[in-house]
Order: sequence, then C-alpha cells, then structure tokens
Amino acid sequence: MNPILKDGPQCRLEPGSQRAYDVAIVGYGPVGQALAAMLGQAGHRVGVFERWPSLYPLPRACVVDHEAMRILQSVSVAEPFSRLAVPTGGEYVWLNAAGQTLYHFRYPCDGVSGWPSRSLIYQPDLERLLDQRVKSIPQVEVHQGYEVTGLRSDADGVTIEASRCEADENGRLQRTQERCNATARWIVGCDGANSWVRQASGIAWEDLGFRADWLVVDVIPNDPTRELDMPEAAQICDPARPVTLMRRMGKRHVRWEMMLLPGEDAAEITQHRNVWPMIEQWIRPDQGRIDRAAVYTFQSGVAGTWRQGRVLLAGDAAHLMPPFLGQGLCSGLRDARALFWRLDDVLAGRHEASALDLYEQERAPHVKTVIERAVALGKVVCITDPVEAARRDESILSGNAPTLPQFPTLTSGLLHKPGRDSVAGELGPQPVVTTSGQTGLLDDVIGAGWHLLVDNDQSIPVWDARHERFAAAIGLQTVVLGDQARGASALQWLRTRGLTAVLVRPDFYVFGGAAAPADVSPLLDDLQRQLRSTMKVTA
Repeated sequence: MNPILKDGPQCRLEPGSQRAYDVAIVGYGPVGQALAAMLGQAGHRVGVFERWPSLYPLPRACVVDHEAMRILQSVSVAEPFSRLAVPTGGEYVWLNAAGQTLYHFRYPCDGVSGWPSRSLIYQPDLERLLDQRVKSIPQVEVHQGYEVTGLRSDADGVTIEASRCEADENGRLQRTQERCNATARWIVGCDGANSWVRQASGIAWEDLGFRADWLVVDVIPNDPTRELDMPEAAQICDPARPVTLMRRMGKRHVRWEMMLLPGEDAAEITQHRNVWPMIEQWIRPDQGRIDRAAVYTFQSGVAGTWRQGRVLLAGDAAHLMPPFLGQGLCSGLRDARALFWRLDDVLAGRHEASALDLYEQERAPHVKTVIERAVALGKVVCITDPVEAARRDESILSGNAPTLPQFPTLTSGLLHKPGRDSVAGELGPQPVVTTSGQTGLLDDVIGAGWHLLVDNDQSIPVWDARHERFAAAIGLQTVVLGDQARGASALQWLRTRGLTAVLVRPDFYVFGGAAAPADVSPLLDDLQRQLRSTMKVTA
C-alpha cells in the first residue's frame, strides 16, 4: 500500500510509515515554502513538515524588497504576486509628535534586481501562491498537521519522528496518537523564532538586547480604493505612544502598530472598543472593520550556529529582528536562496558537504548588521520619556545626528578580494535581455545560475580550454549587454563602476568585477581556486 494518503492538497502519512527524502524541511511559512520550491524544481526529493493543518491566515510581514521579489521570481511566484502587492512611491518618513519630519528616506522606485525597490504586501497572499507552487512540484511532499517530535542526526543523515496534529474547536493544536518516521540527508529548521529544530539540536540563542511589546492592528476599509489621509509608510516618534503606520498592506488592508506603555494589559488593549480610539484620526468604525488586533513582542537575536552536522537553520529560526527596517521576511528569503544553491551543489554531487559552511559564514555577518541597524532605529522610535524625546528631535533636526549607512553587502565568503574589489558582495543587476530570440528578465531567459555580464563596447578575450572546462563545470553563461533600452540600466551599472564585466553568483550577489577584458580570466582563476577545496569536478 502506498503510505501517502491524499488529504486534499496535502499529503497524509499512514501511521507507522517511513519516508526517505534528500531534504526534510520543518516549518511551512514563506521561507520553508520558498526553499522547498527551489529544491523541488531542481529535482531533489523534499519532505515538508508543518504542525498546523492549514496555512496561517493572518499577515505578519507587510513589505518585501526587490531582492526578495527576484528570489520569488526564481520559483515563478513573483509575477502573480506583483499583481497583489502595491509598489511604494519610494518614501518612508519619520515624524515627531509635532509632525516635524525627522527622517525622510527616499529610494529609487525600481531596484537593481528588476523589481520595485519596496512593495507593500499582504502575507497570506504570498503564502497562498507559494503553497500552490510547492504543491505543483512532484518531488515535494507537504505534510501539514504533522509536528516533528523526535530528531536523530549522524554523519550520514537525519531521522525524524512526527505526530499528526488536529486543531480543536477553539483553534488549539492537539496531537493525535498517529506517528510516522522519515529519513533525510539534511534537515532545515524553518520553524520560526521558537524553533523546535534549533532547541532539539542544542543550538544556543544569543539575545541581541531589544525587546518591546507592540499592538498590531490590521483594518480592511469598506472602500479600499479610497486613500486614507496618512503617509504611505511612517514612524510617528511620539513619546506619548510611538506608532508605525502603513497606508497599504497589499490591495485591501491598512496597518497600524502601537507600542504598549508600562502597565497596559495585552488582553485589554486588543479589545476593539479600545483599539478604535487609537486610530480614529485616520479611520472611523463606520469606514472599515478590524481584521486583527494582537500584541507581539519585537525582539532581536541570532542562533549560535546555523549548521550543526546535518542540521541547518533558516529564517526566524536562525535570526530575529524588530520590524523597523522591514527586513525580517526579506532576510529569511535571502537565507533560502543562499542555502538552496549550496544544497543543490552538494545533493547533486558537485561539491562536498563542507561547501555548506560558507552559508553561515556569509549570511550571519550580513544579517547581524541588518539586525543592529533595525535595533538602532527601534531605539530611536521607542523613546517614551518626553525630555529624552525632545533631545532626540533637536539632535536630528539640527543635523547633528549621524546619517544612516547604506544597506550592507556581503563582506566574507566566496568573494573576489573582499574589501578591495569594489563590487564584490553587491547585488548584481537583472536587466531585460534578448537571447536566442527570447526577451525577458535575465533569470527567466538564462536561468538563475552563474553568469558573466559583459559590456557590449568591450571585447572579452577568448578563454583557453581550461577556462572553458571550468565555465562548463559551474554552468557559467555569458550575457553581452546591448545599448538598447532593455539592457541600458545594467550597462549604466557597469560603466558607473568602471567595469567591463561582472561575475554574478547563483544567489545574485557579485563574486567580482573586471575593469578590463584582461581581468576576466584572473577572475575565473580566483573563483576556481576558492572552489577547489569543495568542488568534486574541477577543470
């Protein structure tokens, strides 16, 4: 008998059954979904275990950036999702209690990744589309309503035990007596801030020192086409009560986040009779309905290690940050992409398992910098002492406050001369290109693997046979950019940096740049040298 019983769109396991996978993923939020889709469409057998029987129905994240959209593009979700998201006008304002502008963040409407710099989203829309994509891939089995309760790991793989769960009439999760087992070569914990996988593996958690309770309120206006009289995205740094607001969260929702003050009770403040007076300056009860009012604790932290033997962590299981940069979901999707292309190489036999060590080496410093900046911004917002808030306002308005740094790049790992190569660790551009009669975004035309973008005004020297073999071994594709409008942005990206070519990794980050045609071959030589310790087939 086939141990898989179809239970609607998901897989129900026969009690006592044993399944074998290349990768087991615990947790079916956007990070677990995206990773499952990437691995599955690459041909790897994936088993996903999620304790809740259905998708989480309420939004958490409310913004994604252009890089996140490019990652979603890699699993064919970005295009339909973009029709449900709202690109921002490129502005994010911070106001004090008097309405004076403290900070006015401006960024280009279009990001280097070929998508809007920032889009306001309704997270259940994203999870629904990812769920549909994952369940369309034959290599992936999704087991919703199965809580992983046992984990054994050794040098060859992992064995897990899972218990079937059901939700009772009050929405509480209850385990049944049904048990099943699975083996996998690798297991990835994408199971959130309280990650069972992390705790079961004995991985420590470092608290990075930020903690604040905030009331999150999502409202559905009766007329979603009517713009409310409020900024598109803003922080109101009022010591009486700091507030975050988003005029759009997808097509239909509006969000407010309000810091709890000392002595306020979470159960009481979430009552609708108490919520409406807090937002009535923007919307009245006769103009919409409250979809959700809940108190969340904004925190910061990072796992002590992201890989322990055959166990890997991603998303909130590996790191947690307050929402003031809008980078929580984006960072998790970066983890998924960074982990995927290395797991793909290892599972396909192209690289040794030690290639996975670079995952944490590259991602941890990057995300720690993002967390530090989000925490720093949170400390600016969360001032409730009026005297201290007045000093903050005076410092910023007088121009004495430090300016905010640029978004971080990768600074370590598989990079050409980090710190000396001016573009190593930056995100590479994604232009619209025409190749072999097909026109579209770069990744859709050539795939999201290793690629070399070349300025059409330059002539790249012919590689010798050794370089040809190496390029074939890593699947490197060369794209010559034309002056036509569709390639112009990438050409400008190259030329403003004084480059003739740029070598881009499968996670869209730049390995290194070549200032002259003669610099391309040494660039490939350095990549081959760095890959030599883990690559099983070399040129």
